[in-house]
Amino acid sequence: MKINIIYSKLDQLAITDANILNFLFRKIKHTISPNFIDLNSSTCENASINIFIETVNPLLIPYSKTNILLIDGSSFRKAYISHLKNIDYVFTKTTEIEKHIINSVNREQVYNIGWRSTDLAISSNQPNYSKFLLFCHDPNNFLLYQQIVKAWNENIDANSNCNLSIVNFNLCRMKKEDITNESIKIEENITQREFEILFNTAGVHICLEDHYHFSHYLNQSMLCKSIVLVPNNEVKEFASGDYAFYVDGKISKHKSLFGSKFTFSESSFTSKVNEISRLNNSTLENLGIEARSDAIKYQAKNDSLFKSNFTKIIKDTLTKSKKVSYLNMKKPLDEELPSVSVV
Repeated sequence: MKINIIYSKLDQLAITDANILNFLFRKIKHTISPNFIDLNSSTCENASINIFIETVNPLLIPYSKTNILLIDGSSFRKAYISHLKNIDYVFTKTTEIEKHIINSVNREQVYNIGWRSTDLAISSNQPNYSKFLLFCHDPNNFLLYQQIVKAWNENIDANSNCNLSIVNFNLCRMKKEDITNESIKIEENITQREFEILFNTAGVHICLEDHYHFSHYLNQSMLCKSIVLVPNNEVKEFASGDYAFYVDGKISKHKSLFGSKFTFSESSFTSKVNEISRLNNSTLENLGIEARSDAIKYQAKNDSLFKSNFTKIIKDTLTKSKKVSYLNMKKPLDEELPSVSVV
C-alpha cells in the first residue's frame, strides 16, 4: 500500500514525526511503501492514504482515497480548523488537543493515539543529578528561555552543587555578558555525539513550555532517566511520577493555539531547583529509573493504539472506491459542452 507522508521539510519536529511514522509502519502487517512529500508541493503521486503532519495542503487531498491529519497542537492554529472539512481522520497526540478537535469534527473521526520519541539513552552513561540541562530547541520560545536563564542567573547560588548547561544559547537572544552566575555553562560547537552524551549525563532537564503539547524533549529526557522540571498543567498526562517536579505559574487562554498559555513563576522554579539539590543521590537514581519505566510503558501503549487504529483505517481504505475529483473526471465530449458560455 502506498502512503504519502506530507510535511514541511523545514520543520525539524515534522521531520522527526515523519521518521517516527516510518518506524511505526514496521509494526503493521500490511506492506507499506512510504513516499515523503514536501508540504508546499502542488502535486504528488497517487496513494491509498495521505498523512499530513500538523498542516493540511488542500491541493494534495485528491491524490488519495483516505486523508489523515496528525497533530499535537504545537503549531495547529485555531484558524486552521476549516482545513479539516476534507480530512477523513485526525490523529491527536494528547487528550487536550483531542478535546478541542472533537468539537469541530465527528467524534468517530478522531483517534487519540499518543506518540513516541527516538530513544537517546546511552546505557554506559550514568546521570549526574547535580547537573541541570536547558536545551533550547524552538526559536519561537526565546522569551521563555530568557526567563529561565535569568531566573537561574539571579536566584541560584553559584556556590551550590548545582550547575546549568545551556545548549543553543543563541536561541535565547541574550548576550553572553549577561551571564554572571559561574554555575552556568554555555555549551558551544558540540557535535551530535557530544550532545547525546550531555543529554544522558545531565541528570535534571528543564522541560518548561509555555503551551501544552506532546514534547519530544520531555519524553526523551524521561527515557534517559532524567529528573524533569515541568509546568504544573496537563503535562501530568505523561509525566505523573515523583520524578516530575511541577513548577507553578499563571495560566491564561492562548490567543492563536488551542488550549492555554503557561507563564511559570520564577520563585516556584527556584524552589524546585533547590528542592532537587537537597535530595540524596540514591533517591534521585530511583526516581530516574521510574522516569524511564513510565516513558517506556507510555510508548508501548501508544504503539499499540497506532497499530490497531491504523490497521482498521487500512482495511476501510482497501474497500473504498476511488474518489471522484478533477484528477480522474472523464473529459466531456464536444457535443456535451454548451454551445454558448456566459461569463
